[in-house]
Amino acid sequence: MGDAIDAHADTLNADNGAGLLETIRAEAAAMQQRMLQLTAALDSAQATIDATDYAEALDTVARTRDSVAMMLGSLAVQAVQAELTHVVREQDESDSSYRKRRITAERHALSEVAILSRQSPHKARRFVTAQAIMSSAMPTIRRSVCRGDVEFEAAEAIALEATHAPDRATQMELDRILAGQIPFHRSAGTRYWKREAQRRLAELDPTIEKRRTTAARRGRTVTLHDCEDGMAVMRAYLPRLEAHRAYTALRAAADTIRFGPEGRPAPRFGEYGRLLPEEPTALSDSQARADALIRLLTGDAQPEAGSVTLNIVMTERQLLEPLRGGPVTIHGYGTAPLEDVTDMIRDNHQHMWIRRLFTHPTTGQLIQMDSQRRRFTGAMAEFVTLRSGGICQAPYCNGTPRHIDHVRPVAAGGDTSIDNAAALDATSNLAKGARLGAATPTADGAGITWRTTSGHETTIHHHDFRTAAEKEAADRAAAARTAARRAAEKHRTRDPDAAVQLLMGALNLPMPDFPPA
Repeated sequence: MGDAIDAHADTLNADNGAGLLETIRAEAAAMQQRMLQLTAALDSAQATIDATDYAEALDTVARTRDSVAMMLGSLAVQAVQAELTHVVREQDESDSSYRKRRITAERHALSEVAILSRQSPHKARRFVTAQAIMSSAMPTIRRSVCRGDVEFEAAEAIALEATHAPDRATQMELDRILAGQIPFHRSAGTRYWKREAQRRLAELDPTIEKRRTTAARRGRTVTLHDCEDGMAVMRAYLPRLEAHRAYTALRAAADTIRFGPEGRPAPRFGEYGRLLPEEPTALSDSQARADALIRLLTGDAQPEAGSVTLNIVMTERQLLEPLRGGPVTIHGYGTAPLEDVTDMIRDNHQHMWIRRLFTHPTTGQLIQMDSQRRRFTGAMAEFVTLRSGGICQAPYCNGTPRHIDHVRPVAAGGDTSIDNAAALDATSNLAKGARLGAATPTADGAGITWRTTSGHETTIHHHDFRTAAEKEAADRAAAARTAARRAAEKHRTRDPDAAVQLLMGALNLPMPDFPPA
C-alpha cells in the first residue's frame, strides 16, 4: 500500500492547509445536521405521495452518498500520508531501520483512520489503498464515481484489482480502457467491474494472471470455525478446477444418499412444458451434501471420479492466432493464458468435457440460437448463462444466475429466443415477474433495458468477450463508416464520384472503374 500512498502524494496540493480542513469539517457538520432534520421530517410524514415521486430523491441521495465516500477517502489517504511524512523527515531512506519505521507508522495511521472512519482495520486498509490508487493513477474512474456513473463499491473493486499492475503506467492504461466502457455499463454491479478489471489487466500484461494464480494456489487451505447450537463451519480454499471436480463427486454421493444407487431421477414436465417439483424425500439437497461430505472425509463412503465441463469462450483470433490472441475466458474460472488452458486440459483430459464457444467478430458477443419451446432448457439455458459472464443481468446485481427466463414474458408476446432471454438470480427474476414491462430486449439484441415505475431506464449489455484493442479498433472502424456515409449522403447530389470514393475509402476497398457514360 505504501507505493500507492507515495504516488498519491504527488497529486496533493501544497497550498492545502488547516483552513481547508476546517472548511470541510464545518460543511460536513452542517450537512449532517441538515440531514438529521430532513430524516426526522421524512419519518414523521405520511407516505401519501405517489411512489414515482420518490425516484429523483432516491437517485440524488445515492449519488451524494458516493461523493461523500470519495471525500472520506481523500481525507483518509492524506491523513496516512501526513503520518508517513514525519517518518521521511526524521530518518533518511537509506537507513537500515527506515522500512521498519515506515511500516509501523503506516499501521498506526491506518488504525487511527479505521477508528475515526468507523471501519474495521481490514476494511480501512482496503479503503485507503483503493482511494490512493484512484487519486494517483485512475482519475477517470474517480470522476465517474463523483458524477454518479459508477458505484463507489465498484470503483473500489477496480482500484484494488489495479494493485496487481506492475507499475503506475499500467494502472493509468487500465483507467483509460475501463473509462471507455462506462457509458455502456453504468448499471453493472461490483462483480462485473472486478472481473472486467482483472480481464483487462491480463490483456495488458499476461504474466499478471500467471503470478496471481501461482500465489493463490500457495494459499490453499481448509479451516474450521465453531458456531452456535452445536454446529461448525468447515471452509476449503482450493484451486477452482479441483474444487469443481470435488463438488461434482460430492453431489453424486449426495444423490446416492437421497435417491439410492440409481441416483437422481430424470426431471418431470407437466402441462405446457412446466417443470414439476421433485418428489419429497427425507433429506433436502443441502442436508444430503453435508452428510455425504462427512461420509467421504471419514472413509464411510468411497467417492466416484468426478468430471467437470469447461466452457471456453474464444474469439476467432485466438483460434487462428493462438500466440497473439490474448487470454481466453473460462466460464466459472475466469481469464487464463491460452497455453495454460492447453496444459490444464492435457493434464486432466480424463476428467473433463470441453465445449468451445466462439464470439461474433464485430460485437464480441456469443453467437445466438433459437428454440420453439416455451422453456429455456439444455444448451440454450447454458448458453444464456455463459453470455451473461456468470453475473445476474439485473441492474447493479452481483448475484449468480439461477433462473433463465424471458425478458418480455410469453403473456406479453415474448418468444423463446436468445434475444429474449435473461440470466437472473431468484430475487431479480421474481421482481421482474411482478409486473409486465419491467424489462425489454434492446432493439439490436445486445442487452436488456430495465424500467422503473417512475419511467427511469437503464440498460445492461451482454458480456463483450473481445480484447480492449479489438474493441477500440472496431469502434474506430464503425465511426469511420458512419462519417463516410454521412459525407456520401451530403455529396451525393453534387458529386456522385466523390461520394463513392469516400464510402469505399472508409471500407478499405479500391475505387471501382466505372465505364464511361
